[in-house]
Amino acid sequence: MAISLDDQRAASLLARIERTQISPWHIRALLVMGSATFFDAFDVLAIAYVLPALIGVWKLAPRTIGVLISSSFIGQIAGALFTGAASGAIKNITQLGIGLNNDGTLTLNADTLNSALNSNFSDVTGFLQNSGGFGQTLASSLNNLGTQAPNGAVYLAQQQNSAQEKALSTSISNEDTLLAAQKIQLTNELNTANQILQSIPSQLNQVNEIYSAITGYNQNRTG
Repeated sequence: MAISLDDQRAASLLARIERTQISPWHIRALLVMGSATFFDAFDVLAIAYVLPALIGVWKLAPRTIGVLISSSFIGQIAGALFTGAASGAIKNITQLGIGLNNDGTLTLNADTLNSALNSNFSDVTGFLQNSGGFGQTLASSLNNLGTQAPNGAVYLAQQQNSAQEKALSTSISNEDTLLAAQKIQLTNELNTANQILQSIPSQLNQVNEIYSAITGYNQNRTG
């Protein structure tokens, strides 16, 4: 089975990346990205910590809370895709041969990517790894939009659904408890009423006997 030229180029690119050795430059880049990620995450967490107090004051709906938190991440993605500040000669992903279709899918031009790697390898690396570059910003945005606690949009939606399900379950449980108590009360009342109805004939007989004893009515006379 023949291997296409694009597959060969992709395999060559992967092999080249795997052969790259860790150097002090990579360590410095890691420290820069780590510190940038820390402060970026701190800003996001600050919003998450303030929001619980603002929810009651501003009467925020769950959907509004998600939009407020997610808007900053969406802006980060847009900035990473179309501006790419502090990334050297590579400013956006189109210079790497990556395109965005109208349906949201991505396309890759292997020739453009290969040309960028051969002519501006350090700029491509900086675009993907530098603080404020595409790679670091995209990774941070995707992580914060996901299920990571306590500020991810998906996580918040799950928490809201869980809270609603818990409240609904509690309400159903309370209703079941109330219905069970009312059932017991009605059963006791019906039993009491039934006992009263069953005692009426006996009480009537007693009244008749007392009446007969006083008036002598309906008594057998002898002699």
